[in-house]
Amino acid sequence: MIFWQGRGLLVVLSFVIGFLGGRGLQLLDVAAFDQLGSVTLFVAIDSLIAAVANWILTKLFVDKYVNDIFDERTGQIVRVKGFGTFMFIRNRYWTPILVGISALVFAVYFFLK
Repeated sequence: MIFWQGRGLLVVLSFVIGFLGGRGLQLLDVAAFDQLGSVTLFVAIDSLIAAVANWILTKLFVDKYVNDIFDERTGQIVRVKGFGTFMFIRNRYWTPILVGISALVFAVYFFLK
């Protein structure tokens, strides 16, 4: 079963970039993290980095992709903007989803601290 369409794999690439970016921050030891909340905090940071990466990748590769289709009924050329989907959700909608996940996990981290 295909879970992506068009350039939907860019969302997976943004997940990988977010994960690697979070691990890079962890290796650099940018902030002092306590043992109990460090996993929660890194999930929030990973999803925030993934959201930024997804926004950049969508602007660079998906929004500029335009497909010209010839409409036989009217005889005109119709320009269709490119899109990609991952898990049946368009690429551009993954950015607010990831920001929402990050905000939710940040809230859980700070309220449980």
